[in-house]
Amino acid sequence: MKSAKLCVLMVGLFLLLGSTFGGVDQAFAQHEFIRGDADGDCLVGFNDMAYLDGYLYHGCPDPPCMDAGDANDDGVVDLGDMLHLINYLFKGGSEPPPPFPEPGTDPTPDGLDCLAECVPLPPDPVDFLIAGDASVCEETEVVVSITAENSEALYGYQIFLQYDENILEATDVEISGTLDPDVFEYIIYVAGEVEIVCIVDCDEAENIPAGTNELVEITFSVDPEAPPGATSLDLNNVIAVPFRGNLFTYAGGKVYPNLTDGNFTVVPNVSIASVTDVGNDQGRQVRVNWNRSCYDLVGSPVTITEYGIWRRIDDDKAHGQSEEIFPSYSGMLDVGRDYPPGDWDFIKTVPARGEETYNTVCPTLGDYTEEQGIYWSVFFVSAMTSDPLIYYDSNPESGYSEDNIPPLPIQDFNLDPNSWFTLEWTVPGEYVGEQPIATYNIRYSTTPVGADTQAWWDDAEACAGEGFFNLIVGEEDSLQVSMESSCHPECYFAIKGLDSRPNVSGISNIVHFLCGDAKSDGVVDLGDVLHVINYLYKGGPPPEPMSAGDATCDGVIDLGDLLHLINYLYKGGPPPCGS
Repeated sequence: MKSAKLCVLMVGLFLLLGSTFGGVDQAFAQHEFIRGDADGDCLVGFNDMAYLDGYLYHGCPDPPCMDAGDANDDGVVDLGDMLHLINYLFKGGSEPPPPFPEPGTDPTPDGLDCLAECVPLPPDPVDFLIAGDASVCEETEVVVSITAENSEALYGYQIFLQYDENILEATDVEISGTLDPDVFEYIIYVAGEVEIVCIVDCDEAENIPAGTNELVEITFSVDPEAPPGATSLDLNNVIAVPFRGNLFTYAGGKVYPNLTDGNFTVVPNVSIASVTDVGNDQGRQVRVNWNRSCYDLVGSPVTITEYGIWRRIDDDKAHGQSEEIFPSYSGMLDVGRDYPPGDWDFIKTVPARGEETYNTVCPTLGDYTEEQGIYWSVFFVSAMTSDPLIYYDSNPESGYSEDNIPPLPIQDFNLDPNSWFTLEWTVPGEYVGEQPIATYNIRYSTTPVGADTQAWWDDAEACAGEGFFNLIVGEEDSLQVSMESSCHPECYFAIKGLDSRPNVSGISNIVHFLCGDAKSDGVVDLGDVLHVINYLYKGGPPPEPMSAGDATCDGVIDLGDLLHLINYLYKGGPPPCGS
């Protein structure tokens, strides 16, 4: 946010009229011009100083007529020409030498060329101002909000706000928004008028991109002797001068854009400062923060008793900020409207206590997820009085909630001893009764897990198979692993759970599988041969897990597995599950 300072001068910018003009010898071309008209729009004013500043100090193109830029007619275009224009325009100094104020040729040729005549163009308005409500605190201060939101790329713009200096005095200007830092912003206070100038630095930026959004908040003090109602500001006195293309759109006069609101109405409205997610919860909650009504003070002409919070009813939620968000300065309210546009559910009230700001936690109807995107919830706050028909509504503002808590890590991950290579586990929760699991990520590796489990997880492969996936907290879940994932002499498995956000749980305990380890003691030896013989021919217990006895990796336990183990242990054959 930038705060304006009193009597700041000068700007930087603008544009170009090409360096050649069909067939004209540039070295000796001499067209008619107006002295001081650096930008070539047939007017001498503030924009010419901006053009010279851009040319001299910010890498902008040459003036289309160098001789016109020589405002003091000393044969060079330099800082002296800017100072001459400042002195003439703002301090009552002498006007530029001839040709002035009408176009003509240079009566004192000095070697500066003039490659183009000035070209007055009719105004071509750009509708890019959005007016917000003004607000008044204790009838001594008015804050006026204007949003500059350009629908096309611009080289800059000026905004003029005129006011009655016998009633108001401009005391401060603050600018915030998405403007690139390579755009200059200047504020000039003149009696009865505030002027804001934004122009690009040609060395760093080509233009102000379309879609740039900037909020200008102008603070006025109110004369205590002003008659009641005199603090209203008519938006017809706001003038916008957008600069587009190779010549100023300004050419020929000031441009009055079509504003989206009619007047600034001075009312003690409450304003929402933010709607933010409540962190470290399961979602479905946001914190609404708002600034107090200016009547929420002892001795105010109206007593605010409490604040009511409403949430908009949305059957089909939009999943994009451009469709759903309403900044607090967007001017959504019309005078006389009972509520902001739309249908609303009443949420709660908060008692008024004269605080500067208030906040409370409110429920939403949905959370942000990667699959569905942002689920916007829209609120407004109403400053209420003891009379139910007297209240002051804020503009709507939106925010969204998130589920910030991941599922608990699975701690009982294991191979089902009675099934054929089936991984099993108990579905975890985030708290009792919660059903947060949306899916799983199961991975395996032939490399043992070291101290850095995350590095091991990143290098492990996804485990394929047929899953049960009931996803109900506290119940059993399982995955029958495919042959591609299981047929290794030795491998390690781990699992993570994901909720719908998705938040990802920590890594589970590690499951170690050693093919041929029929008795499940961590080694393959004679004991495993005897265990398989006992199982196949003497009715003994099966291998644990069953798949550990499948030394040939063919899906059955038979004599072939027994011979494979004997060949491996005593004749130098391949390891179990090995080729």
